[in-house]
Amino acid sequence: MNTAGEVVAAEGVAPNGDTWALRYRPDGIGGRHEMALYVNGGIVEDGSGYDIPGTTEIGFGGGFKHGEGNRYIYGLVTSRIEILRAESLDEGNHTEVSTAALSAATTDDGSPLRCFVLIRPPVDDVTALVGLDSDGQVVQRIRFIGPLRRR
Repeated sequence: MNTAGEVVAAEGVAPNGDTWALRYRPDGIGGRHEMALYVNGGIVEDGSGYDIPGTTEIGFGGGFKHGEGNRYIYGLVTSRIEILRAESLDEGNHTEVSTAALSAATTDDGSPLRCFVLIRPPVDDVTALVGLDSDGQVVQRIRFIGPLRRR
């Protein structure tokens, strides 16, 4: 990721102690909204070209191979989405996170976007990503035919 115009969108510590950071730039090589996920100071995945809201209200990427380290799912959502949930076949394994305002990220018409980072155990069992509004109503559900695989 080119660091010009880059901001730290979110950062934290995973349950296993790994430090992570999600960095954002308004423009990238592949189009608008370049994002990069760093774990323990090293980049593990990056991408750009999230077409929000043209194609979707949830633009996402995911890092790490099945069974290795934590599984990170990250991305951008429209301002209507307050909660992002990763669902699995076992409801006890659902993971939810509040989305965060990201002032540097806007749609073409200037509407604000929000970001998220979900951290899950090292399993490949995500069956859907679900964006919920402030009342808990579904804004968008992205179903996966099989488990979420590294893109």
